[in-house]
Amino acid sequence: MKRLQRGRVLRTWFDCNGYAVVYICGDGRREAINVHRIVAFAFCATRTGCNDVNHINGDKACNAATNLEWMTRKENVAHAIDIGLVSRRMRILSKSIETGEQVEYESTAAAALALGNKNKGGNISSAANGKLKQAYGFLWSYV
Repeated sequence: MKRLQRGRVLRTWFDCNGYAVVYICGDGRREAINVHRIVAFAFCATRTGCNDVNHINGDKACNAATNLEWMTRKENVAHAIDIGLVSRRMRILSKSIETGEQVEYESTAAAALALGNKNKGGNISSAANGKLKQAYGFLWSYV
């Protein structure tokens, strides 16, 4: 027997990233959905190719439709940098596994260029975030 409750106020909780979330039940399963995405689907005009919902004022707890807009991932990251939620560059420290010598760089991109290949930034970042033990003979950490 299937039970369906209508008009029930859903209890919100906050995930580890600070977003309000509710559980939606249907077809015998329960799914956690971000409140800002529900509001955006219901009240914000969509744009082709835009899958991210941006909080215009940067406040993740403000889920009013007037504070939400659809964006591409690239636009959303650029907006976060512009309003100061995310730093464009993070200083990074390398430590040679062989000699123990340490060198500090302005960013992962600068470190990759110093190693002679601008495409090495991804592995350097992964090593600094703990996803890799080392990269290119160095231990990496953010300053």
